[in-house]
Amino acid sequence: MAKSREGKGIRNLWIFGLLALLCVLVFWPMFRNGFVWDDTWFIVKNPAIRRLSPPAWLLGCPGPGAPWLGMRPVTALFFALDYAIWRDNIWGFHLTNLLLHLICTLGIFWLAEMVFKKKDAAFAAAALFAVHPGHGEAVVAFIGRSDLLATTFLLLASLFYLLSFQGRQKLLCYGLSVASFLLGCFSKETALAFFGILLLLEGIRERKGSWGRALLRVTPFLVVVLLYAVYRLHTPPGPPNTGHPWLNGPVGVLAAILWDFAEYLRLFLLPTLFYVDLPARAPFGIETILGGVGLILCLGAFVVLWKRSHRQAFGLGWFLLGLAPLLLGWALPLVGLKGLGKLPGPLPAERWFYLPSVGACLAVGLAFAIIREKVGHVGRTALAMAGVVAVILLAWRENSLVPVWRTDESVALATPVTSSNAPFTYNYLGNVLLVKGEETQAIAAFRRASELDPNYPQPHVNLGVILRQQGRQTEAEEEYREALRLNPNGAEAHYNLGVLLGIQGKTEEAIAEYRKVVLLNPGNLLARYNLGGELCKEGKVEEGIGEFREVIRLKPDYVLAHYAMGISLGQEGKQDEAISEYREAVRLKPDFAEAHNSLGLTLYKQGHLAEAIASYREAIRLKPDYCEAFENLAKALDSLGSRKEAREFWLRAEKVEKRPEWIKQIKYRLALPD
Repeated sequence: MAKSREGKGIRNLWIFGLLALLCVLVFWPMFRNGFVWDDTWFIVKNPAIRRLSPPAWLLGCPGPGAPWLGMRPVTALFFALDYAIWRDNIWGFHLTNLLLHLICTLGIFWLAEMVFKKKDAAFAAAALFAVHPGHGEAVVAFIGRSDLLATTFLLLASLFYLLSFQGRQKLLCYGLSVASFLLGCFSKETALAFFGILLLLEGIRERKGSWGRALLRVTPFLVVVLLYAVYRLHTPPGPPNTGHPWLNGPVGVLAAILWDFAEYLRLFLLPTLFYVDLPARAPFGIETILGGVGLILCLGAFVVLWKRSHRQAFGLGWFLLGLAPLLLGWALPLVGLKGLGKLPGPLPAERWFYLPSVGACLAVGLAFAIIREKVGHVGRTALAMAGVVAVILLAWRENSLVPVWRTDESVALATPVTSSNAPFTYNYLGNVLLVKGEETQAIAAFRRASELDPNYPQPHVNLGVILRQQGRQTEAEEEYREALRLNPNGAEAHYNLGVLLGIQGKTEEAIAEYRKVVLLNPGNLLARYNLGGELCKEGKVEEGIGEFREVIRLKPDYVLAHYAMGISLGQEGKQDEAISEYREAVRLKPDFAEAHNSLGLTLYKQGHLAEAIASYREAIRLKPDYCEAFENLAKALDSLGSRKEAREFWLRAEKVEKRPEWIKQIKYRLALPD
């Protein structure tokens, strides 16, 4: 018995080592990749992940531009841990993703062995999962970290739940299963699918109990679902998602669900294309028909297998349940939850398929083992060789796709080639070209995106930004207004239109646009800051100060808000409060020359000449060509009686900014020679 266990342990070590080698060989090139896609927002430019305390920040909305990260606090925590360990070393972030993928691969092996009782089925399922090309975005791009974590915790929840059926540590394993489910939900909302997977796990339970006992075992998991629902209801959802016009009804939603299902089937069975997000197509077409046929066949096969053997139906059941949250994301508008539930959709993406693919790989692994049992020695040899060839081909395909994620440019250039009808990919390509300074090519890409999908508002927003920068304000305004016609709740379009109107001096209209942004997204600090500035220009200084105060309340280290509030308070005659704000601004940003200069002006008005002069000198030290600071310092020195030094700074101001009449008046006033 001891030798048998020892031999089994050594055999498992060999299997684990081989699976780990597969993972490393396939994904090793990703360690040369940089931060791409949305990494800029939730990693590179996200100050929230730079700290681990206090833990309360995890329950908020950490990071600009990625409100969903705040709804997934476990994902945010893992990014924060990565930064605490690795700082800006991207190699460490990639290592975490690879380790999570390896954990999922080994977890599938354990789960398959426990469910199917067949080691060959377990190895086939795990090997397929390790190398499948549909996992590239989840493993290589950090936007897929939430999918990796959700899948990891759901596999752990399943394993611990099965272990709670047997052994001495039943209660401990059961508690660990509940805890893993909770962590999975807070990693990504798609983990809610586990509540259905529980029924599958109950179905394969060898010693069936009463329905009452089963309900009692499921109740803690239901409590987790309710707690998570309460959390999500009290978490700012960010701007609402927008859909296509044909989604505004049950028929359109059903068509979208079937189309989505067809794309996910294609992604698993024929992973030949590279894409990040596919475009929504017309409601009815060949994809919709194929999706309907595929869904009916999968549901029928599940029913047949469930009647024959609950264990045999487990993989297909996981696949369907894992897809359920992705497909039901389309139906949220029908039940009044648009912009609240934030379930994935309406576009299919590789990273979202990571969790459902566990079930697909389990089903394939079981089929492999069953066929292997029914054929002879020659057939088993041929089947094994075919399996090896399939794994090698899939591994080669995934390995060749990994470098595509190396840079933003490589992603942008690859997506239109393989997804030529995808407006999203052309919009992304336009953004990359814009960063490179290739405005003409960027405009062409944005216009192509609009042609492919006339209902897609984002390219119009991006076109407006370029046209405004080129001074073509009328055309820019037309683009912004077209984006808002397509999506009246587009906060970004409202914001950019507000900026343009402010430049044009249309203060009241700019204020109206900024107010819409704040209404749609109360956490948009830049919109609040600009709103405060426009209100002050309109003479509504108290209201403007109120906006600046709100910005500071939400982000106490918002330097420009302190500076702007100091100016506004000074205009209201509240000099002491203005000085306090200027001092806070220079404390937060010691090299803020303008704040030093404004602080000096306010101190000068209060008669604190020595302090004012010190502030002016600091402003000049930080900004040696600061003409206004030269002028202010000269005035302060003149008031102090230091006329010779005052003359020096007047002359330095003259060299920086030629204003003959002004210089003439100064020379007369100080009796300086021409």
